[in-house]
Amino acid sequence: MRLLWILLLLPFGMNAQFNVMTYNIRLGSVDDGPNHWDIRKEKLRDLMDYYDCGIYGLQEAQLPQIKYLLEGLKGYGVSGKPRTLDANAEYSCILYDTTRFRVSEEKTLWLSTRPDTISLGWDARIPRVASYALFEDKEKKDRFWLINTHFDHQGLVARFESAKLLVKLTKELNQKLPVILMGDFNARPTENTIQVLKEVFFDTREYSLTKAYSGPDTWNGFQFDSLPDGQIDYIFIYDPASKMRVYKHATLMDHYDHKYPSDHFPVMIQTGFFVANPKKSGYW
Repeated sequence: MRLLWILLLLPFGMNAQFNVMTYNIRLGSVDDGPNHWDIRKEKLRDLMDYYDCGIYGLQEAQLPQIKYLLEGLKGYGVSGKPRTLDANAEYSCILYDTTRFRVSEEKTLWLSTRPDTISLGWDARIPRVASYALFEDKEKKDRFWLINTHFDHQGLVARFESAKLLVKLTKELNQKLPVILMGDFNARPTENTIQVLKEVFFDTREYSLTKAYSGPDTWNGFQFDSLPDGQIDYIFIYDPASKMRVYKHATLMDHYDHKYPSDHFPVMIQTGFFVANPKKSGYW
C-alpha cells in the first residue's frame, strides 16, 4: 500500500523534463600542475555523464577537450564556433543529446559592436562570444532557444554592454518561445551586468520550485581547502508565455582526491514545459 502511495505522488510524465548544465571546464592548454586537464579530464567527463543532461553549455572548451568529451558522451552533437582562429582557440559551445533534441538554427556572435565577425568588444581583454541555437524536443515538439556565453573577466564595460547585447538578441529571437541563457558571466549578483539581465530574465536559482541545492558560489579556483569565492556562473530563463518550469537547481560541488574537476562548479537545473491539461497530456 505504501508503495502505491509513493507511485501516486510521483509526477507524471517525468520524461518531459530534462537537465541543463553550464560548466566552465578550464582550458587544457595551460600548465595547472596537479589540476592539468590530462589529470582531471576523466573525472570531469564522468561527472557530466552521471548527471545525464540533455544540454551542456561549456566555457573555455578547446577542440581537443570537446573531442574527448564527445568520445565518452555518446549520442551528443555540438553547436558553436571558436572565438578566435588560433590553435588553442576557446569555444563557448553547446553539447546536446541528439536522441532527444534537434537543432534547426544556430549561430555564434561576438560580444562587440561587430558581432558578426571576430572582434574585441569595448574594454574586454580578449574576444568573447555567445553561441545560440533553436532546439526542438523530437517527441514533445516543444521549442526553445538556448544561449551559452562567457563574459570578459576584466572589462566591466564589456560585461555590461554584453548583457545589453544579449537582451537585444533575446527580444529579436523570441517569437514567443522561451530563451535559456547560461554561462560564465564573470559578474557577481550585485553587479550592474546581472541587474540588466534580471530586468528581462529570471534567475533559475531564485525561481526553482524546490529549494536550491548547495550554495550560490561557483568559483573555486581549484582551492579545495578554501571556501568558494563568488557566484559568477548562472542559468537564466526568459519566458513571457510562462511555458517552462524550473523544478530543481543545483550548484554541484563534486570532487575527487581532495580536488575539483574544474576551477568552476557546474550549475544544473531540471526544467521542462508546463502543460495545462494533465488529463490530455499525462503531465503534471
